[in-house]
Amino acid sequence: MNTEIILIDDDPVSILLSKFLLEKSFDSRETITLTSFTRPKEGLNHIEDLLNNKIAGNCLKILLDINMPLISGWEFLDLLNEYDPEKKIRVIMHSSSIRQADISKALANSRVDCYICKPMENEKVMRIINYFVKSIPMKNTNKFASN
Repeated sequence: MNTEIILIDDDPVSILLSKFLLEKSFDSRETITLTSFTRPKEGLNHIEDLLNNKIAGNCLKILLDINMPLISGWEFLDLLNEYDPEKKIRVIMHSSSIRQADISKALANSRVDCYICKPMENEKVMRIINYFVKSIPMKNTNKFASN
């Protein structure tokens, strides 16, 4: 099964770093597609196209920033519910915010599996790969926050 990870972040440098570390960490036997968008609306349009063509579902994962202009990560989650009300598409929040209120709000969302603070690092990438791609369960809970 092909897994697509969609990175949605208004910061192109953050996307570049995340993509580089993710690509470097993939096992050559894994079929992973990385797609990125600096504009959340374009990411939603891409997801809608995948869902309309029945290409997405359990194999579609999102790495989502919170603080973006025009459409915040919170608004993106609300809009995503319109396209995927069954919440098959899973999300990792990836933000520079270290505010406990943001972390708690993210982890309270039933679509969000974890919260990872920027910058992206090798350990965080391995958590993403193990959870999203290899379906290795998280210890004691299905959610975690990582600084």
